[in-house]
Amino acid sequence: FLLDNFLLPGGVAGGVLYLAAFIIVLNSPSRRAILTIASLATVGILIGNFFSPPVVAPEWVVTTNRGVSLFAIWLGVVLGVARIRALEAAQSSDAQALSLGDLLPDVVMFVDAHNSIISVHGGRGTVLREMAEQWEGTPLAEVAAISEHERISAAIQSARDKGSPSCLETFVESSGTDFFIEWRIV
Repeated sequence: FLLDNFLLPGGVAGGVLYLAAFIIVLNSPSRRAILTIASLATVGILIGNFFSPPVVAPEWVVTTNRGVSLFAIWLGVVLGVARIRALEAAQSSDAQALSLGDLLPDVVMFVDAHNSIISVHGGRGTVLREMAEQWEGTPLAEVAAISEHERISAAIQSARDKGSPSCLETFVESSGTDFFIEWRIV
């Protein structure tokens, strides 16, 4: 404030030093702090118009510099408040944040036209993969509970009807553990 308003002649960095307020405002933790900093910087820029040493640049240059500074500071307010709103929304959201690993299937099972499990591959669920490898060559009806078999068979048939090469479905194992499985249609 002192450097800009009393030591530098008008037109030399007129109001530009207040852009530091933009950075502070943008990263400020609260709305109140954002508005306080922006208001103080605005008052400082306006006071500087009247109390700066004599102008060495045309008046329009001084006014433009200070106007650009005011615009930048209040743009920082808008962005800072939007950032705080987004953070508050993320914190208050009941939805769980998903990691990329949550989007991967536990295992990929290949099924034939009769819904027999041909092979089991990859995925991220080693326990299920080891269990499912024993199911290779077995009809899905013999592996899954009746309700699971009907639901998964319907999903696989729907994918076939749509010409889709696969479908993603949960599979509830007899112990009650549910797995996310990609069913590939061969």
